[in-house]
Amino acid sequence: MADDAVILSSPVAVAAALAGMSPDERARWRTADVPARPSPAERNLDIPFPFGWFPALLSDELKAGEVKPLRYLGQDLVIWRGEDGRARMLDAHCRHLGAHMGYGGRVIGAHLECPFHAWRYDGEGVVHDIPYA
Repeated sequence: MADDAVILSSPVAVAAALAGMSPDERARWRTADVPARPSPAERNLDIPFPFGWFPALLSDELKAGEVKPLRYLGQDLVIWRGEDGRARMLDAHCRHLGAHMGYGGRVIGAHLECPFHAWRYDGEGVVHDIPYA
């Protein structure tokens, strides 16, 4: 092996590859089929839940006060970064009437506000404010 060779662990290699991709390229990469991939049972992974870490976005893709919809692992999700700089993610649908908060939702402090009736959620899914209640 050459002296200037760099050995990258799998997570580091993936991060390096993702950093060079546009957001559209990353979305295609996340959902691409893997040719000749063995089934979960053949890989001894036949369990009813996912395990491991799954990157949804890179940190620089989400600015403070920004809300984005995600479709990930077969679920509609919403991710936002509060004014405190901390990223949070929830199921995308408001518990009240099912509005998708990734479209029209807005950040108020650290909370996500539903675009229909302004219910405000924290990062744990707890409703902190119902303005007309």
